[in-house]
Amino acid sequence: MSNTSTVTPYESGSGSNTSTSSAIADIFSWLGDTDEDRALDQRAREARIEQLSRDISRQRVSSAPPMVSVELHMKKADTLLKSVTNAGYKIVQELPRASTDFVLIQSPKGQRIAVEQMHDGGVRLHAAHSRTRIDQIVRRHTLDRAVEHMTSGGMQVLSKELPNGEIQLVGRGSTTWGKQELHAQIHKDGSSVLDVVEVKGPRCEEIAKRFAEATCGQIIGTKKKDDYCCLPGELRRERVRTK
Repeated sequence: MSNTSTVTPYESGSGSNTSTSSAIADIFSWLGDTDEDRALDQRAREARIEQLSRDISRQRVSSAPPMVSVELHMKKADTLLKSVTNAGYKIVQELPRASTDFVLIQSPKGQRIAVEQMHDGGVRLHAAHSRTRIDQIVRRHTLDRAVEHMTSGGMQVLSKELPNGEIQLVGRGSTTWGKQELHAQIHKDGSSVLDVVEVKGPRCEEIAKRFAEATCGQIIGTKKKDDYCCLPGELRRERVRTK
């Protein structure tokens, strides 16, 4: 094994924050709806949202549930929205006059997330109370993109969900340089660790870079192993001699 890289799908410096912008006040109100709110008839719901849109006040915002906003390391939300469907969410149209910059999604259990496509390129996810649901969506996206990347390269991929909620992928296949094996451990928040197996020299760095790009992530750490310093074929010959 020559290289282990840690890949994050989150933008550098991204974190949770609470926004008070009136432009997305109705979005945040929709995210924070409770079961009691949803029991109101449609007319009352529309009146409540209309009032919030007309006259958003500092007191009203402070009384709303805390909102978590996380920026992802991707320019467009296209592949993310595919994974949203795979995760069991659907796009909803409950919110009147929702900006086209937002896609509103909801799970069968009523869990809600707003996907924001930023004008300057970039994607943010918004949820109420905690980022748990955001992490679940991002993990699904990382899984889908990792499997697609490996299989498109001719690899056979084995997937296993571990008791701690992480997902383990093992991809095996052959390239023009010989056999190739990748191990990916996808964490619950969608970040991952890629282990490039039995590839010598700097080519393992290129493999890790392509994996990060495919999963819309960025490499934040790399650990070079002893095999990194071997010339191509050197490790294989040494193993044959020691048998």
